[in-house]
Amino acid sequence: MPAGHLSPRPLGSSGVDVSALSLGSWRTFEHLPAETGVAILRAAREEGISFFDDARYNDETGRAPIPTGYSEVLFGELFRGAGVRRDEVVVANKLWWEFWPGQSAAAELDASLQRMRFDHVDLVYANPPPAGRDRRAWRWPTWWPTSAGSSRRGRPARGAW
Repeated sequence: MPAGHLSPRPLGSSGVDVSALSLGSWRTFEHLPAETGVAILRAAREEGISFFDDARYNDETGRAPIPTGYSEVLFGELFRGAGVRRDEVVVANKLWWEFWPGQSAAAELDASLQRMRFDHVDLVYANPPPAGRDRRAWRWPTWWPTSAGSSRRGRPARGAW
C-alpha cells in the first residue's frame, strides 16, 4: 500500500485520531485457524491500522463454548496473541440491546469487556434502542472510559446513542 494511505485522521469531532481503515472482526475469526487470525491482526498493525472493531454475536459454527459473545473472546485472544498494544490503538464495540431491559447498556458493555479481557473500549456503536423505551429509564454507566485510559464522568456524547 502506498505510504500515507493509512495515516491517522480525525474520527469526526471526537478528538481521537484513527487509521483511514478499520479492521472489523464480525463473523470472521471463528471461521479461521487461530494462527491465521493472529497473522491478520499483526499484519494490519504493521501496515498502520490503528482502529479495530468487534461485535458480539451468536455462535454460527456450532463449536463455540458459549452461545453468544465467543467472537469477543476470540478477538481478545488474537489481539493479545498478535502483540497489539492496547494503548496504541482504538477499539470499537457494538451494543445490540438484545437482552434489554433485563440487561442495561452498562451491563452489556461490561460483559463484552470481560469476554475480550479489556479494561475499556474507545468507541461504542449501538443500534437504536427498542421502540417505546423511555430514555430517562436507561441505566447509564457513571464513568465512561476514554482512549487515554482515564475516565470522564457522565453520559456518552450527544448523538452517540
